Amino acid sequence: MSNKDLTTSLKVAISANLGWGFELFDLVVYLYVANTIAPLFFPAIDKTASLLEFLLTLVVGYFARPIGGIFFGHYGDRIGRKRL
Repeated sequence: MSNKDLTTSLKVAISANLGWGFELFDLVVYLYVANTIAPLFFPAIDKTASLLEFLLTLVVGYFARPIGGIFFGHYGDRIGRKRL
């Protein structure tokens, strides 16, 4: 491998790990403050129900990201960046 290939591979690895780290940080912060946020957005008589609704929202968002990426990536590849 040439020095240029190693530099490119290192940049890709660092970028991928930073993206994963920021996503993990985001998830950990939401989980840390879940007991505070859950009753504010999902008021219920039972605190457990509001917490479960909040966690379900996080799970749906976690699985919707790649589906949205596939859909909008395909849409952007077909229609995006066309010359006028």
